[in-house]
Amino acid sequence: MKRPLVIDSKLIGGAEYDSELEELTISFSKTGDTWKYLGVPQLEVNSMEHATSPGSYFLTQIKG
Repeated sequence: MKRPLVIDSKLIGGAEYDSELEELTISFSKTGDTWKYLGVPQLEVNSMEHATSPGSYFLTQIKG
């Protein structure tokens, strides 16, 4: 089931997560590009949503 994520970030303009597919969709603020990341566990998405810097969390923990 897809759900929009609430993220306050200069890097990330928008995001949604499909927990059944473990698919994270990120839209980037500066470029407007949208990328899908597969195999992202719910725990990582929750951590990113609540991180002090969701953009930094995404770059280091999810995108790698």
